[in-house]
Amino acid sequence: MNTISEEGISITNYGELISKDLKVFYNPVMKLNRDMSLLLIKSYFKEKITFCDPMIATGIREIRFLKTIPECFESMTLGDISKIALEDAEKNFKNNSISTQKITFKHENAINTIASQFFHFIEVDPFGSPVPFLDIALQRIKHNGILSVTATDTAALCGTYPKKTLRRYGIYTQFIHCYEEIGLRNLIAYCTREAAKHDKVLEIMISYSSDHYYKIFFKVQDGAQKALEDVKKLQYYTCEKKTQEIKFSEFRSSKEHLGPIYTGPLKDQKLVDTMISNLELIKDKKKIEKLLILISEEIEQFGYFNTHKLQKSYKIGSQLKFSDIMDKLKEKGFEVSKPHNNRLGIKSNCSYTDIIEILKE
Repeated sequence: MNTISEEGISITNYGELISKDLKVFYNPVMKLNRDMSLLLIKSYFKEKITFCDPMIATGIREIRFLKTIPECFESMTLGDISKIALEDAEKNFKNNSISTQKITFKHENAINTIASQFFHFIEVDPFGSPVPFLDIALQRIKHNGILSVTATDTAALCGTYPKKTLRRYGIYTQFIHCYEEIGLRNLIAYCTREAAKHDKVLEIMISYSSDHYYKIFFKVQDGAQKALEDVKKLQYYTCEKKTQEIKFSEFRSSKEHLGPIYTGPLKDQKLVDTMISNLELIKDKKKIEKLLILISEEIEQFGYFNTHKLQKSYKIGSQLKFSDIMDKLKEKGFEVSKPHNNRLGIKSNCSYTDIIEILKE
């Protein structure tokens, strides 16, 4: 064991290799994930909240919360199936001089921890798929509460393993150029259908993909009719192999149709702007600031064009910079931005033929 630090918090670390075999799980890459949750709680809630994290591991997330924004919390329910993890977390709270007066620790599995009461905020952040925990989380989230969902099984969601996607999420998919966004929208579609079973409506506050995981913050509301309408809005689509042109359909009329998939907005612009204004809460904010600005500037358009792969498909040797391509599209009157999750992508409401014409110039 050794000691590591994150945002001024020192915790016990059981090893460098990230795997399920760790006695207590800590992933430094997920600092961004924890930063996002902290900023969202501060930016969204106006009153003190009841908070639940059923898989706390080292407790680093909650220690940071209670050090940085303690005024936001009425109570915390923190659980872990590992007794070693719970004992370790309690030591980490004590070693960082953070009071546990507001906290109830539970040596339970995640489902029983979530089921213990109703919460304003539930953090579902497992190692792998969130599927086993969504049903109970949707039942225990309060009206206008926030359900935070993280998925690290990105290969299943983005189309690398279509059979697994169908088996686990009930969605037909395949690997296409804008796979990062497809995976994110597949996860939203699945959550939307699960919420509808409980007459719940999900509104995306902010969503992103980064470092081999997807994360979505949903505002959850009650409403059977609206839930039905949202399920009906999920669509099927086809994707032409060479051009990557996407066409939508309300129904799956052939085996080429993929989905159902979510096609709506991926963020609440006002909330994202508020989160950016609260960035002073994060000391090491270079990474999250860059991501939030990209998300803020990203246009609401389904998918994006991977110019590198399009050039390969059409055997074009264009030397144009991304900025040149984007400027030419803007000159033609199109909306343009970078996708937050692909450095080779261009997001625009133009057609693939418009991109090809510019690349051939």
